[in-house]
Amino acid sequence: MNEEPAPALWAALFAVTCGSIAYLALMPASSGLWYLPLTHAWALGPKPPTLAMAWFGRTLVVLVFAAVGALVGHGAAPRSTRALRGLAVVAAASMIVAAGMCIAESIDRPTKPIPLPSGQPVLCDPAP
Repeated sequence: MNEEPAPALWAALFAVTCGSIAYLALMPASSGLWYLPLTHAWALGPKPPTLAMAWFGRTLVVLVFAAVGALVGHGAAPRSTRALRGLAVVAAASMIVAAGMCIAESIDRPTKPIPLPSGQPVLCDPAP
């Protein structure tokens, strides 16, 4: 039986770690790629004054960092089970911190809907 960890496992752990750290770094950022659902447009830069969603831009950046991490992890995979365990701990810790920060950021978010500007179409049918 081969005791060397597979490069794919290293790639996965590096991807998770890099993606989680990128997410944590982007949380306080107020600029980035924004989707404006009312106008079906995209904006790059600081948060627009209208209804805007940063989810798509943040997800794109996290996926790029995770892909780079996977490439680095696959190419530079040491052949040590002990190092793999250490990386697994770092990956798990970064995921737990990222999930905790996401929950902490969303827990006190107001639940009152934002009124649409006048003249905007209704996005769903009203209840009968």
